[in-house]
Amino acid sequence: MSIFLCDASGDFTIANNVLALVDGPQEVLQLIRNNLRFFQGEDPLDPDMGVPYFQQILDKATPLSVSQALLKQVVQDTDGVIDVVSFTLTVDTITRQATVTFTATTDGGPVTATESFP
Repeated sequence: MSIFLCDASGDFTIANNVLALVDGPQEVLQLIRNNLRFFQGEDPLDPDMGVPYFQQILDKATPLSVSQALLKQVVQDTDGVIDVVSFTLTVDTITRQATVTFTATTDGGPVTATESFP
């Protein structure tokens, strides 16, 4: 499978006037990024698919440990991920920004990334 490379803001990356493709561990990393940005309810054919940001994660009453477990499961359930080696979720209540940092073992090797959500 070939997928398009996206930058940190989710925009397609263009190299030499062509959309860049990724493969191997970087392909799995791109799939993880896509899955973390997919809100539950976005797919009209399967409204249960996606991350329950509005339903659970962004709710004031949801403990940070529950949000962390939900997001870690998104990474774990991504095709090509064998194991999640480390996972942290930090939330800055002043700037209202969350940061996910993880290392995962994939079919093609390890990947490490930090994703920020404004």
